[in-house]
Amino acid sequence: MINLLILFGGESPEHDVSNISAANILAEIDQSKYTITKIGITKDGKWYLLSEDCSNEEIKNGQWLQKTVCPAIISPSKETKGVLALKDTAVEQIPIDICFPVLHGSNGEDGMIQALLQLAGIRRVGANCLSSAMAMDKAVSKTMFEKAGIPVVPAVYLNKMEECDEIFSKLSLPVFVKPANAGSSVGCSKVFRKEELQPALEAAFQIDSKVLVEKYIDCREIECAVLGNDDVFVSTPGEISTESEFYDFDSKYINTTANHLDIPANLPEETITKIKAYAKKAFCALGLSGFSRVDFFLDKQSNEIYLNEINTIPGFTAQSMYPLLMKNEGVSYRELLDRLIELAQ
Repeated sequence: MINLLILFGGESPEHDVSNISAANILAEIDQSKYTITKIGITKDGKWYLLSEDCSNEEIKNGQWLQKTVCPAIISPSKETKGVLALKDTAVEQIPIDICFPVLHGSNGEDGMIQALLQLAGIRRVGANCLSSAMAMDKAVSKTMFEKAGIPVVPAVYLNKMEECDEIFSKLSLPVFVKPANAGSSVGCSKVFRKEELQPALEAAFQIDSKVLVEKYIDCREIECAVLGNDDVFVSTPGEISTESEFYDFDSKYINTTANHLDIPANLPEETITKIKAYAKKAFCALGLSGFSRVDFFLDKQSNEIYLNEINTIPGFTAQSMYPLLMKNEGVSYRELLDRLIELAQ
């Protein structure tokens, strides 16, 4: 039996999404293959070992804090190679072979947890520390993609110490304002008028100290699932359309009835081939492993392809594209989880 740690929750704005993803994974995973330890991280960064009777529904609804046993941490010592559970005055060691960090956004996808797992000598599902950090930082990843010959949306990068006057000398309205290190469209705004820029920047700077301002593309949103380490598989693309102004956090996870998923996407074969090739090249350019979802923009007028971003721990909610794209390839949810765990490094 493999000793598997499911780590979820976290301090990022995507805490609730992480709960839902973890609950879905626990509902589908083959319990006969794994001895599962569950640790939830609160919104203020406290780690707790969950009791065995904590239900998936309680995890999904964020009620798992009522079913904790004790504080617990991953020991950074390779001698422990596992979890230290702090029960009263005693410390219990729980051996862990592999950790599945079901943590979306900051302190989950940005290399922090991956570095801790590397120190601990625990294999992890997904990318390593450096690759995770590069993928999470949109400014860094876009630079890497450009160097690899992958088209990206023109953008201006700002930090809190810089003036934003140069934006309108390089980009025309409308534009998108995004935190450099965030997921699920948290802190993103579409700016139509010049007076809207400052509030949009302030909202993005609340999430991160580095912000991207990107040219607006009237586009279709296309996504691919990538699976593998050295031998990389790329799924047929799917398409997301929404009645919302853009595919933001609300439309992704709250008012989801306005969304429509086309799997596979209705695209010419030549476009599919290009998108899949760019997805594989991007995955390799950042040195990623395990799995990722690669998101593209397809210009509605010119049909030009732009790589938007890579998500190294994609969602596993009912509406999440990654497992749905793999299902379209004939890989069931349970089989997908087994493959991800087999690919752990």
